[in-house]
Amino acid sequence: MDLSQYNILMNLLSRFKKDYFNYLISIIIPALIYAVSIPLFKRMLGAEAYGYFAIIFNSMLLLAALLTSWIMQSVIRYSASFKNRYSFVKKALIFALITQALFFFPLVYSVYYLKKDLLLAIFFGASLFIVSIQFVIVSVSQSLFLSGKNIFSELIRSISYFSIGLLLLTTTGIFYMYSLFTGIFISFLLSGLYLFVQIKKVLDADSAVIDDSEQPLQMIKSFLLYGGPISLWFVFSYSITLVDKYFMLHSLGASEQGNYQALFDLLSRSIMLLCSPVVISLFPLVTEAYQSNKTRDIKKLLSKIIVIELAALVAALILYWWFGSAILSALIKIPDTTEYKLMGEIIIAGSFMWQMGIVVHKYYEMKFKNGRLLLIVAIAFSAQLIFYWIFNKS
Repeated sequence: MDLSQYNILMNLLSRFKKDYFNYLISIIIPALIYAVSIPLFKRMLGAEAYGYFAIIFNSMLLLAALLTSWIMQSVIRYSASFKNRYSFVKKALIFALITQALFFFPLVYSVYYLKKDLLLAIFFGASLFIVSIQFVIVSVSQSLFLSGKNIFSELIRSISYFSIGLLLLTTTGIFYMYSLFTGIFISFLLSGLYLFVQIKKVLDADSAVIDDSEQPLQMIKSFLLYGGPISLWFVFSYSITLVDKYFMLHSLGASEQGNYQALFDLLSRSIMLLCSPVVISLFPLVTEAYQSNKTRDIKKLLSKIIVIELAALVAALILYWWFGSAILSALIKIPDTTEYKLMGEIIIAGSFMWQMGIVVHKYYEMKFKNGRLLLIVAIAFSAQLIFYWIFNKS
């Protein structure tokens, strides 16, 4: 490696570290709040009710992934290509608002048809709309490297969700689903508005630059070709964990599913606390570096990250087996048995592999090999369904 390549790699690492720690802080804060809210809400609602809410909430996140991930990924991928980011971001946000509005009433009707609860359907649809728009706004802030602002955005979101949900559950007789979805709606709304204001401050200076972005129809076509396969990839990936929940609910009962969900939430969120800032800070950096033809440096950066995550996986498995399982069992009131201990190990391993897979994914996204990645995850999902079908038959 010559001196110029070394300097490029060091600059990439320096910028990556800065954004990583900013995003890490933005995840630590809500993670600490969730560490309190998950056991508290589970005890207040019971394992069955908490597990039922978790299924509905995760279904909403799955729909958000389907409806917005293609827009989010495309915003980050193409943002660095334009000098007038003000015009590009404005068109992307308007497009996101229109697409989410088009899906609102069909989704509300679908939920009402399935659950026969009009208020729940409205809460679900409104929350999904706000969550989806907030996701897109977050992707814009990532493309602009506003990692520091994300700290305050997540602080606003997590505190408002917990406080509103707890307030409604303890002081009103409102159905717990309505209370928690009210917290979700308001928290994501406040978070999105804060980030939108910060983005506008940064982009106002670009408003006078000549508009070099694509026309709306051309932008939609580019977003679909690039982001469409990624969106479906997210859907299959989230479906893998969602199918687990339905399988446990019908095969083992609501109580077991609720216990598993609480364990999964705490372990998975803890791992995300360490690993998800890697992906969040990495994608805009890789995009900008790829635009500058720094492919070799991207490979070296990704290799270093994978090695670090593998070491963290081994350490997490050992520490959980030694004493982590006993602590979590006491915290969320689940049986301290070998079965739950092994279940936790599987959750840890799967969560780390998921994060490492996304890191590798980013390199192939730059080369527009999204269709190949979609095929792989579709095969994995099909294999899971076949296994569960065989298990139920036996």
